[in-house]
Amino acid sequence: MSTYFSRLREAFLDNRDPQQALFCTYGFDAEFFENEILPPLFPERLLLDHLAGSEAGYLNAADRTLQTVPVTVLYDHLLGEGNQLQYVPHKVQVLGAFHPKLMLLDYGDHLRAIVSSANLTRAAWTQLLELFLVEDLLPDEPHPWADGLRRFVMRLASELPLERRAEVEQLASRLPPGVAADARGAVISSWDGPLLPRALDGFLKPSHVEVVTPFLEGDAGDGVFTVLEAFSPTGRLFLNASEAGGRYLIRGPEEKIDSLVNTKRWNLMRVHQEWRDDDPEATLRTLHGKAIVLVSGSRARTVVGSANATRAALLMQPPAGNVELVVVLDGTLEQARKLLPQASPVAREQVDIDPLGDPSGEDDAFDEGAERWVESALYWSARSELELRLVDGAPQLSVAYDGSALGTAMGSATFLPLQVRVPLCIEVSDGDRTGVVPLIVADPELFVPRGTPMGIGLEEFLLLLAGAREIEPVPGDLPATQVAGALSTADEFGRRGAIPWRRLLAAMRGLDQELRREAPFPRGVGFVLKNETRLGGLRRRLGEAHKSGRLLDADYAYALHELLRMLIAARDGMTDHPESRASVELVIAEIRVELRRVTLSFKGALARQMRLLSRELAA
Repeated sequence: MSTYFSRLREAFLDNRDPQQALFCTYGFDAEFFENEILPPLFPERLLLDHLAGSEAGYLNAADRTLQTVPVTVLYDHLLGEGNQLQYVPHKVQVLGAFHPKLMLLDYGDHLRAIVSSANLTRAAWTQLLELFLVEDLLPDEPHPWADGLRRFVMRLASELPLERRAEVEQLASRLPPGVAADARGAVISSWDGPLLPRALDGFLKPSHVEVVTPFLEGDAGDGVFTVLEAFSPTGRLFLNASEAGGRYLIRGPEEKIDSLVNTKRWNLMRVHQEWRDDDPEATLRTLHGKAIVLVSGSRARTVVGSANATRAALLMQPPAGNVELVVVLDGTLEQARKLLPQASPVAREQVDIDPLGDPSGEDDAFDEGAERWVESALYWSARSELELRLVDGAPQLSVAYDGSALGTAMGSATFLPLQVRVPLCIEVSDGDRTGVVPLIVADPELFVPRGTPMGIGLEEFLLLLAGAREIEPVPGDLPATQVAGALSTADEFGRRGAIPWRRLLAAMRGLDQELRREAPFPRGVGFVLKNETRLGGLRRRLGEAHKSGRLLDADYAYALHELLRMLIAARDGMTDHPESRASVELVIAEIRVELRRVTLSFKGALARQMRLLSRELAA
């Protein structure tokens, strides 16, 4: 813990891409996330952004990255426009607010967990003062954060549509065994029970309390400070205080603040907007970090994470509390105070109190629109169809995509035809309010990355698989302007001339290299094996060429044999990646069946040659 300056994006490794990532946030700014957070998260894969000059190139690179690496974002409400990229954004439906802030990144040899106060918004990552803890967990080394994180992540998985639940469960399974809390603390969430009683449990009567919060509960009723005041501690309350005419304005419940100050045991602290030793060009900061430090003698227990000093956050009331996530850690008072923001005491007579809420605006209550009626919106790539699932009691909704009406939705599930272009979100209206709902791609391995040229035949496709950045003209090809879709008729294939074996083998080498590169990423291997722009498209085109007569039985058999050779070699290199290896095995079995079907009628020298080739593969 330290108040030395660091930025949230510095928690990402600057030379490695994660194999999976999970984010939790209250407010979610999809545009900011896609343009400012995803690129540093993927420094190796995602080199283009939307300002690079080619929207098609940006979308293609981002689609390709996110089809390989599962990224899940769970949020309370959406800010601004919806998403354009195909991670999994999902609104968590809870009675209170879904308020945790978590980043869980799987880098293969370790998992990095960041528990913080920061939402996925521009303000949080650029101008607010946030508190966050970063911890690395090794998959086989017991860690005190593991059990709390595992319970929380598994509960998150249960909130997701079944079609995308397994990948988050897989992330939870990668967490190491748990161990009793030590100096690194432990992770707890309000899904397991109210936070403040659990933070106080087992700790000696606190004689002093430090409370850092941008947002306080209302004046009415007992609450957090009622619990803390039962110990008659001294205390300091760290708040935002904006200066105006020699006085300071803070926001919060005036009666409760005055009751603390009047005890003469509590002091008000104004958090500085400019910090010592900071970058002179740094923006003025507004406090959004949250922490409570309980002190007993020289020992201190610190609670840091998403929870403000409110009844909803710390006591689960009223009538239903927030979902929060915090780290509770024990240490010395000196260690705990390193976390506290730079601040100065301010006298009550210098302060005006405004009863309004969080001055940063990050924790203000959000007025939901028609999106509250939607449980999930799934896009099925294979059939270009939207599946809209509504919550119980939802009214009939009008559905639109990119400004055009799609139809109406009612009941538990509605299916509407949809051809995705750039946006990956829909608009819904209940007749009174509208709302934006992100789409979740249900079959990501089949989603064709946007910007991919698809109206091309076998030869050009082989060039692309081999790694060509531009498609060179092939003698006898149809002009691109005449190609409406994939070339599949006998007449079209008949225009192609000699079988392009060197290009076919080069394409297979390209696939082989990609499979080996993606071996640690099961989703990436699945994409290479199934997607229409990879092996799936090659297998289809070879099959069409065979049916059209362009490839004779022997030609087709040889092509299948070479595919098997490539896949077997790739599989044998995946000994450390059993899930990826199993996926390749399934495709190998499918191609073996097709090869047997084609060669069943072979006789004479051709049959003997195929038997020799088959023995070679078996060996």
